[in-house]
Amino acid sequence: MLQRVFWAEIKPKLAEIRMIGDMKWIPFLVLAVCVVGCNSKDANDITRDAGKLAETTVRSVANATVAVKVNTALSLRKGVHMENLHIESEGSTVTIGGHVETSSEKKLIMEIAKETRGVEKVVDDLRVEPKK
Repeated sequence: MLQRVFWAEIKPKLAEIRMIGDMKWIPFLVLAVCVVGCNSKDANDITRDAGKLAETTVRSVANATVAVKVNTALSLRKGVHMENLHIESEGSTVTIGGHVETSSEKKLIMEIAKETRGVEKVVDDLRVEPKK
């Protein structure tokens, strides 16, 4: 009975993970721990932890996806030097940090990021530092 309750709670979260990528080992790991035998407190802890793991994984993959889209768009554009850029995302907000050589390069980077699909807000942490 306890295993069915656990599986009913964790199954929707695992379905989200499966849609994102090939992480087939997670359900087997969780199921193996439950089948081996554990008390109800341990099962509840596992359920809670597995749920948090699933939520964190989904959020992390979504964040990385937006950052990768921006990174790819910038990499494909002439006039953008990627070696000094740092791109992070949280949800649909992208933060671009680092330094560029000219204000026109900075403007181009910000425009490309804003035009990238999935980006709603761009945080500008870029510094203009001309080559010496």
